[in-house]
Amino acid sequence: MPITRNQSVKRLNLRNEFPEFSDATPEQKREILPLVGEFLVEQINKFLDSSNSPVSGGSFKKKKADGKSSKLLEEGDMRSQITFAEFRDGIDVGIFPDAPEVDKLKSHNHNLGVTLPQRQFIPEKEQKFKRQINAGIRKIIERIVDGN
Repeated sequence: MPITRNQSVKRLNLRNEFPEFSDATPEQKREILPLVGEFLVEQINKFLDSSNSPVSGGSFKKKKADGKSSKLLEEGDMRSQITFAEFRDGIDVGIFPDAPEVDKLKSHNHNLGVTLPQRQFIPEKEQKFKRQINAGIRKIIERIVDGN
């Protein structure tokens, strides 16, 4: 899903990106999906808490054009709108169309650096989350599939 003025959502297809997911039974997949969704929201917020992008190669500018520090994304109300939704083979995570209009616009501006310094927290279609986030997703899948 692209980042638009109406939403900033990343579609993460677990079947395509994590081969281990294909080994899961339907019951295991139903267990895996909410765990991965919660993990992603938690990790996005953890990276934002430390003023870093959870996106591999993502930008997170800490200064405004006037050189002053900007903490808007790290402390703003918009963060409470970051959530996830499950689909058959994965998770959509980000700011959804039903979020307040102001939060959708802030999200769009932060992710693309339109009117604010770019602070990318949702990967664009061709981008991925950072390696340590993907490793955490893989651990969740393996733990459920292996029964540990």
